[in-house]
Amino acid sequence: THIAGIIAAASNNYDGKGVAPQAKILPVKILSDNEGTVFTAIKGIEYAEMMGAKIANCSWGSEHYSQFLYDTIAKSDMLFVCAAGNDGYDTEKTPTYPAAYDLDNIISVAATDNQGQLASFSNYGKSVDIAAPGKDIYSTFPDNGFGALDGTSMAAPFVSGCAALLLGVSENITAKEIKDRILLTANRQTSLDGKVETSGIVSAAGIMMTTVSPGNFTVGRSGQRIVEANNEIYSIGGYDGNSHIGKIDKYDPINKVWQTIGNMPVAVSDCAVGV
Repeated sequence: THIAGIIAAASNNYDGKGVAPQAKILPVKILSDNEGTVFTAIKGIEYAEMMGAKIANCSWGSEHYSQFLYDTIAKSDMLFVCAAGNDGYDTEKTPTYPAAYDLDNIISVAATDNQGQLASFSNYGKSVDIAAPGKDIYSTFPDNGFGALDGTSMAAPFVSGCAALLLGVSENITAKEIKDRILLTANRQTSLDGKVETSGIVSAAGIMMTTVSPGNFTVGRSGQRIVEANNEIYSIGGYDGNSHIGKIDKYDPINKVWQTIGNMPVAVSDCAVGV
């Protein structure tokens, strides 16, 4: 499917790859003719968990709140990456579920265009955590086809793929830890201020180049490189939403604060670091 291709397409006979080409996909059908029920959604979640899935990509949703669905997700160990919805609504006023459930194992994903702007159709609001590309997304179709589609349903699998990358190198990481890492390394965009909670777009590079516990991240910064060397933790560069940061900070684990120890010749974010 188009969504599976975004997550894990290989390059064989396809001009491109998914975010996590080595990831395993467990197809779970909960919709028929683009419609489903809470019952089929719950059964699908229970089946996925029984089969050992760690990440549930939820490119579906409803404006109807269900306590049964909330409870099913709340008790699950899986990470749920959920499309925020395609109505251009403020989710504080018109929420889409399961994306709008306030749970530690849910990431709600908005869509951006190729300019990094919120897509015109994308839902937004305080319950939306992060954004990802969702306009003119080229991927696989059934029966060896290919094509482009729009939607937060296309944005969510970019985040699911990033979660799969992280899970591939940190097998015992929890759903909440994956969520924290993804949100705290988002590539911040001023155009997304007030639209998504992180004001940022998911960054696979930021996720994979960060090597320390999410609890040790510099607050209010994205695109920084967190590295560990000689049992010390350093934060290098970054972006604060207005400008790039040219600082090198060292983490003090006793007082739990960052201390600036030097300046970079050029202020940058998402830089390569050799240790």
